[in-house]
Formats: sequence, structure tokens, C-alpha cells
Amino acid sequence: MLFATACEKDSCEQTWTQVVAVPVTLDRAEIQEDIGLEPAIDLCVGGGIYAYGDYIFMNRLNEGYHILNNQRPESPQNVAFLRIPGATQMAFIEGKLVSNSYADLVTLEMDGIQSARLVSSTPNFLLDENTLPVDESSVVVGYEDQEVEFTQTCDGSIVGQWDGCQNCDFAINAGENSSGFGGFGTSSVNTAGSISRMAFSGNLLYVIGSSRLSTYSMENNLLINTNNQQQTFGMETVIVRDGFLYVGSQSGMHTYSLENARVPAFLSTFTHFTGCDPVAVENDIAIVTVRDGRDCGNTSLNVMYVLDISDKSNPVELTSANMNNPRGVALYNGTIYLCDGDAGLKVFDLDGGSFPTVAQRQLQVFDEVSMTDVAVLPYAAGDILLTVGAEHLSQFSISSTGELSPTSRVAANTCL
Repeated sequence: MLFATACEKDSCEQTWTQVVAVPVTLDRAEIQEDIGLEPAIDLCVGGGIYAYGDYIFMNRLNEGYHILNNQRPESPQNVAFLRIPGATQMAFIEGKLVSNSYADLVTLEMDGIQSARLVSSTPNFLLDENTLPVDESSVVVGYEDQEVEFTQTCDGSIVGQWDGCQNCDFAINAGENSSGFGGFGTSSVNTAGSISRMAFSGNLLYVIGSSRLSTYSMENNLLINTNNQQQTFGMETVIVRDGFLYVGSQSGMHTYSLENARVPAFLSTFTHFTGCDPVAVENDIAIVTVRDGRDCGNTSLNVMYVLDISDKSNPVELTSANMNNPRGVALYNGTIYLCDGDAGLKVFDLDGGSFPTVAQRQLQVFDEVSMTDVAVLPYAAGDILLTVGAEHLSQFSISSTGELSPTSRVAANTCL
């Protein structure tokens, strides 16, 4: 913060200038006019992955989602592009597709890949509590540093002080109520990759900002905000497992009880050194990966932790292992699937193993290409592991022992 010399007037007012992050905005109506389905375009990767029914959604960073028909995992087909300006995160709740559009949250009714209709939007839901207020017709797309003048009046109020997320608690309704699976096929598959900042349970959506955990309820096509909690800075990923919510942050893994699902209750934190941090959970085991990087707060440490979370109030480290640059991670039927950056996809067997030697229980490694995120797809015809890397989207069949067999690979460019 930069302060100029304060000026005390006879009226006891004070004025000063301060460098703050000022929102950069665009017209919301113009952005929403661009939302809709388009013919397929060349694949590029740079964001997250999501599987719903027989379809895969690949985020094209800040532009929308490639949609691939995955009825035949050995030959996925690029069939459509869902354009949502500013999109980076998505989830399906009660058959509706929910995505961010810059700082807004938008809800779409989809009829497979035939149509996509905007039914509601929640303005500027991603704004942090200390943001400067914006006009209701505008959506925040970024920030720039500017000097802003503030005035403190005699009664102590400050003119120019930011007011928090003033539009977070209401929604704009743009359509009628409807429901259903929307023509996407296999209803048992509704899965995000491990780097998602959204998670759902029933009709509830949990969303993390950099320092806030918010809960939304889907009611008649509208997402209604039910709770906001300020948390530690640096929250990155969120998942729901068996009545608990787990947040991966740059400082550790946070656990919340969902006994009152609308208001998650904080239980504990497993603290690690600063770094980027996805989390995977199955039963009483959690896998926490921590990596270095320019935006991750550390420069040299890359580790996978195995935790005993049988006592959710007291997670205990069982073991850890040094990795190359761990990113996305999944834990399924006692097997760890770890995207280890340029070191490829690694498979570890935890069942019946000695935890202190988990690094020695590596079953497989696919190191010919870089891997960044992963998701398990429980198809009726057989479980599939979906992965994405710098230049491809790959799928593997999962055997009864957890080992993988390559199924398909689709080439993609890196999003610019």
C-alpha cells in the first residue's frame, strides 16, 4: 500500500491515496450473448477436464469447453464447442451445467450437443471480499493497479472503501424450470479432474476463491448462495467424499464436515510447506501432492504425501515420497494415479503395502508424455482413467489389479 500525506481539515475529514487492485470490467449482456454451442474446433489443452455421461469436456482456457463423445473410449470424437467467455471451471448439478464466466457463475440447460440455453446467472460470485464495488451491469474480468483517493469523514466512514462482493447473494433468472440428464448418456459418470475449484453434493455446489469457501443451492434453476466463509489464502482445489469436504491449498489440506451440508464446518488442517496442492481421498486415506513452480510459493520441493484420515480432526502422515513435479492425482480402489509432470503418469499400489515404502510400490509409469490432470470414469463396460497433458488427452483401461492399459490418445495443441 502506498499512502500520500494525509490532509486534516477543520471538518476533521482525512484524505489519502492508496494503490489498489481496480476491477477491469466488460458488459455482462454482451458476454452472455456469446454463450452457446458451436461446431467443433481444433482441440487445445490448458485448463481442466470433466466427464459427464458419455461425454468429455476439455476446458479451453477463458473461452469455453471442447466436447468429445466418449461412447467408444478407444476412439473419442470431437463433436462440439461450448463457448463461455471467461470459463475455467465447471460442474453438472441436477442435469444443469454450471460454469464460471470470468467472475460470474452461469447455469445452462443443455440438450446433449444440440442446444445450450442460459437459464440463470449469479453476478461476480468469484470476487474476493476486499474487491472494489462494480456496476451491476458489468462483469469483472481482471484487475489492474491504480491509485485511488479515499476520504474518511468525521463519523469514521470511508468514501471509496470497497464493500465486498455486493452481488454475490442474488441470481438473474433467464428461463423456466426444467430438469433431466439432457441427452448425455451414462448417468453414473459425473466427474471432475483433480484440479477443480468446484465440487457438488446433491443440489449443493461448493466453490472456492483464493480465500473464500462458498456454498450454493440449486433451486428451480437458480443457484442461491447459502454460505460464505473466509479462509486462509491460497485455496486451489476442492472435492467431496463421503460426507466431508477437502480443500487443497498452498499451505495444506483442510477438512470440513458436511453434517450441515449448506454450512461446511472446519475440522482440521494437514500443514505442509508452501506449494500447489491437489488432493485425492478414498475411505480413510488421503493423497496430497505438493509441487514447486512460479505461482506455487516454493522453488525446489516436490512431494507426494499419504495420510491416515480415519480421524478427520487429526490427519496423520503415514509416509511421503519425492516426486518430479506432481500435479493431478486420483485414488481408486487402493491405487494411486499420479500425474508427475514431465516424468509422466505413475501408478502406485497401496493395498497390502507397507506405507513407509510406498515409493517402492510403483506398478507402472508412462513417461513418454507430460501429464497434468486425471479423473476416473466408472463406465459400465469397464473403468477408464482419463488424463490430459500438454499435447494430448489420453485414456487407459483399469484392470482389476489397478494396472493400466492404453486405450486411446487424442492429439491437442497447447492453448495460447
